[in-house]
Amino acid sequence: MSSIGARRSDRIAGLIYLDAAWARTYVLPHKALGAGVEKPDYARIRVAALALYPAPGTWSEMMPGAPMLTSPQQQAAAERVVALAARTRKYMADTFRSGVKNSRVIEIPGASHYIFRTNEAEVLREIRTFIKTLP
Repeated sequence: MSSIGARRSDRIAGLIYLDAAWARTYVLPHKALGAGVEKPDYARIRVAALALYPAPGTWSEMMPGAPMLTSPQQQAAAERVVALAARTRKYMADTFRSGVKNSRVIEIPGASHYIFRTNEAEVLREIRTFIKTLP
C-alpha cells in the first residue's frame, strides 16, 4: 500500500492502514525472510494517510483466545513480548508520523491485531472522520 501511495498518489485520495503501517525491513528476524522487501518510502506519499495501531497492554489483549498462562515463567515471557511489541509499535508509529507529511496516527488501547473486530466502532468512527477530510 505504501508503494502505491508513493508511486501513484495522483490516482488516490488517501490511504488507510489497519495495523499495516509497518516497515517490515525493521521487524523481520532473518535476512532470507526479507528478501525483496523494501523499506516504505513514506516521504513520497502525497495524500492523506490514516494509520490505526492496536495497543494491547496485556498478553490476553494481544492474543485473544490464547490459553491462560499459568506459570510465572510464561507470564514473565508474555510480559516481555507485550513490552517489545509496544516499543516496536511506537517506533513504527513515529516513523510513519514523521515520514508521511499528511498523516494521522491513532493507537487504540486494548485492541488486538484484528483491530477491526476487537474495536469495530472506534475503527469505523476514525475511518469516517478521516474520509470526511479527503478531497
